[in-house]
Amino acid sequence: MKCGSTTLFRDLDASPEILFPVHKEPHNLLHDSVLTESGRYEYSNLYKGAKKTQLLGDASTGYTKLPTHTGVPKRAKTVLGADVKIVYIIRNPVDRIQSHYRHLLSRPNAMQSSFEEVLTTYPEVLEYSCYGKQLQAWREHFDEESILVLCLEDHQRNRVSSTDTVCAHIGAEPCGHLIDVETAWNKSDSKPVARGPLGPIVTSNFYRRYIRPLLGNQSRDFARNLLLPKAKSTEVAWTDSIWEQCKQRLSEDAQLLRNLTNDQFGTAPDWLKPPMIKSR
Repeated sequence: MKCGSTTLFRDLDASPEILFPVHKEPHNLLHDSVLTESGRYEYSNLYKGAKKTQLLGDASTGYTKLPTHTGVPKRAKTVLGADVKIVYIIRNPVDRIQSHYRHLLSRPNAMQSSFEEVLTTYPEVLEYSCYGKQLQAWREHFDEESILVLCLEDHQRNRVSSTDTVCAHIGAEPCGHLIDVETAWNKSDSKPVARGPLGPIVTSNFYRRYIRPLLGNQSRDFARNLLLPKAKSTEVAWTDSIWEQCKQRLSEDAQLLRNLTNDQFGTAPDWLKPPMIKSR
């Protein structure tokens, strides 16, 4: 979450070889119901229009949201098998925390809580940036070769090459040449938000079930940008005490991430870059 999954999803969605459901994040693997016959049917029905040659994708960010959602890797292996290919996109953990905070405040009817209040009320804002912890849960059920860890900052620097790397990992032909490299999707400080008169409509079950499936990505993007207000930029007021609390937890996890990725991630000098501390 808030690691660029929407941008990566849209980049991969440019490939005719890859099919995603109408909803980017179906989240079927979050619950044990997916293990039942009806649950498996519901999940497979998301891809009922797929060609036999297409690869099927699921871009649900909830699959790496410990401790909120548990048991996802085990369900994934049971339902999809051991040969499934997994892509885990991460970003600088401090930047992700700040983006998550802005995302929470941009939600409809959100309380304008301080950064400190949000971290206290929603500990997951910190825990979702503990990538080592999230990755370890998947490595307990899938081997190292099955999981590609991708860094948002690297992806942004060369989206064409990075997208082609992902395609090679999942067994698709390169599609980097097809992507819109000028657009970064779902940025917390500029994305359209479901507020105002149209908010209840675009968040309704009727819209999601009957209207949205009829619209392509480009049509939905145009309507959202035209009709919905944009999220406002929100100051993230770090204090010394908040930073020390987060730094200790993130430093512990960075060591785990380094171990799991053979020092590929979590070792850069700016991985735990100090945020701007609010002056007193």
